[in-house]
Amino acid sequence: MNRLVHCCAALVAFLLTAPGPYAQRLPPHSNIKTVGIISAIGQSFMIERVPASPLQWLGPPDASFLDIGDWSVDARVTREATQALSKKFSVRSVAFEEADFDSWTWPNLLDRIAQLPVPMENIDAYVVILRDWRGDEIGGSVHQLAGLGLYSRQSRTGVFASYRIAVIDARSDSIVASRAVLTRDGQLPWIPVAPAVWPRRRYDLTTAQISLLQTDVRVLIDKTLVPTLDEILAVR
Repeated sequence: MNRLVHCCAALVAFLLTAPGPYAQRLPPHSNIKTVGIISAIGQSFMIERVPASPLQWLGPPDASFLDIGDWSVDARVTREATQALSKKFSVRSVAFEEADFDSWTWPNLLDRIAQLPVPMENIDAYVVILRDWRGDEIGGSVHQLAGLGLYSRQSRTGVFASYRIAVIDARSDSIVASRAVLTRDGQLPWIPVAPAVWPRRRYDLTTAQISLLQTDVRVLIDKTLVPTLDEILAVR
């Protein structure tokens, strides 16, 4: 029963956040000149392990979430995105609550954009950087990964970054383009790590473990964020 519930929940999450019929890049003759950045990937960190038992890869994993708001991931993402986008667009500041974008579906994402406070300066489009559900490409199971996290199955342990960038027209509240952030070979961004990085008890990370995880998260963002922005918005 638990296995069925887990698989159904993963399927529902995938269907609600599936890419949809949206372009993967901005149309070449777009009239977007000013953008606002919303980054909402860095408030929680998924820690997921698949226990070593027969067929356990089909059942629910041992999963939990760690609050990492003090890692300032979204601030870093916003800085890097601003630097890249400023080469082509005027970047405006956006007032928003990160928690409002932590969990989303396409319909409620557009609703939240529509409900944003009216900006002091004109914004043509929002560049929204979101947690994204993707199938496990680390351990080869049926499990889903989302946002930033640490995953372990059998002898494979890694830090991953599963996120998506969407461009939303600020005037019509419609999706102009959407793209999952992938490596150059089209895979989930992740870095293999030593098993010693895994916490001995849930939520109990040493200073050294936190430092290693933070470093790997920064590496993944540095390798994937700007290249994906370039693929969508041609900012280079």
